[in-house]
Amino acid sequence: MTPSVVAERLVRYGIDWIAITDHNTTRNVQAFQKALSRNGIKVMPGIEIQTVEDVHILGYFPDVETAESAGRAVEQRLPPVAIDPERDGYSLLVDETDVFMDMVTLPFGFPTSLNIEEALRLIGSFGGLPVFAHVFRGLGLFYQMGILPESAKGIPLEVYLLEKRALIPAYCGTFPTALFSSSDAHTPEALGDARMEICCESRIFSEFLKAVRAEAGRSIRLCR
Repeated sequence: MTPSVVAERLVRYGIDWIAITDHNTTRNVQAFQKALSRNGIKVMPGIEIQTVEDVHILGYFPDVETAESAGRAVEQRLPPVAIDPERDGYSLLVDETDVFMDMVTLPFGFPTSLNIEEALRLIGSFGGLPVFAHVFRGLGLFYQMGILPESAKGIPLEVYLLEKRALIPAYCGTFPTALFSSSDAHTPEALGDARMEICCESRIFSEFLKAVRAEAGRSIRLCR
């Protein structure tokens, strides 16, 4: 999943706005933003936090610098364990031209010590928008917890399979503020599997928030 490979796929699929949400880190966001911007693709800087309850929460931020600051705060909550890259996977850093820069040996694939409420507060403290990731799949809120915690009410939910939308009232009572559908891609081939149309005036964070909140005629439409 190097920048050039991702850019080629996004151009092919006609996707012009993407979020980069690596697991418990934001270290590669800047390189991808630089690379994708050359192809007219905007990047929403983000992160995917794994909580102590084994729930994935996405955080979207207004700019790369803010996202990186949030990422450093998340890294401080990683467990103090040694990893074996052969067993646990390689965490590689690249630049915008796909050139290898470094290998990080932090346990990004492990849960942080943040619980759900703490993760939501951390994202909010950096001006970010939290979203519960793939809620009906493994490491998703409903899959792991079976309930909607009080602190989670009103937080947007990501639903990978659109047909699962009908199940949400059973957990929430009513539909939340917003529903997302995104690919959670770990391979280039998966980048177009799920997507959403963000109806707004420009591809900036403030417009994204208006679309999430359905303000001033902005909206989000789930699609395939």
